[in-house]
Amino acid sequence: NGLATDYPSIVKKDVIGKSIEMRDIIGIRVSRKTEFGVNPIVFVDSGTHAREWAGIQSSLYFLHQLVTNSTVADELLDHVDYVFVNVVNPDGYVYTWEEDRLWRKNRRFVNYTCTGINLNRNYPYLWRYSANSYPTDNYPGAQAFSEPEIAAMGKYMTSFKDNLRLYLATHSAGNYILWPYGFKFDGYVKNYKEHQKLGERVVKVIKEATGTDYLVGN
Repeated sequence: NGLATDYPSIVKKDVIGKSIEMRDIIGIRVSRKTEFGVNPIVFVDSGTHAREWAGIQSSLYFLHQLVTNSTVADELLDHVDYVFVNVVNPDGYVYTWEEDRLWRKNRRFVNYTCTGINLNRNYPYLWRYSANSYPTDNYPGAQAFSEPEIAAMGKYMTSFKDNLRLYLATHSAGNYILWPYGFKFDGYVKNYKEHQKLGERVVKVIKEATGTDYLVGN
């Protein structure tokens, strides 16, 4: 809210949907163009898994630096537009603060042995390919797009599909730069060599800046 208020010429806030518990799911668009999406679009999300706080903080830091740091913004905003959904799973995120720090899923009541859907596995592409039945942490729901959080994400992302060039899902489960596909070990996207090369560049920058090692792969 603060960035949209303070920088109205480049930051636009969208309420893209409601969670199970009727919290707003917020999308943020950042662009220097009068018409959003003329430039190629980078889409960033985080907070799909509620307990991965560092992922949320990373995408928020990225957004804040992009908008407020002119040194960064001049290079990154001239020819690219950005979309952020910093908390895909607001109910689960609140629950990690108030009840269970390690809660992962959303807060849908399934039955008396299971609460919550793993939102990361509720998308329609190869739905339930490698997921488990309830009451596991990986339960994908009764059907694809059954969860309002992911239905909202699907609709929002699809609205940018014509010019979407890069999608970054920010998690904090380990020191990995992961590219598709993730549903099987021997599944490779056609341009996986480009993904690998880009990932290796990111790993190099992280190492130089922090001394931390990351792995790249699918």
